[in-house]
Amino acid sequence: MGQRVEVHYVSVTTGGYDVFVWLGLESSERLGELLHTSIAAIDGVQRTESFVNLGIKKRTYGVPV
Repeated sequence: MGQRVEVHYVSVTTGGYDVFVWLGLESSERLGELLHTSIAAIDGVQRTESFVNLGIKKRTYGVPV
């Protein structure tokens, strides 16, 4: 997933999700296409859950030094 141009963030997580992937897409139709083709074809993917950002109020990455 990390090599795809649409992918902005990938993390391995604890809790209810194993992996979190943040995509930047032009439409919900494109999201549907990716979910049903590319992502569904990845070995080991059993299910997905999508969250749509309605607005981003702050975006920072990394740990302050």
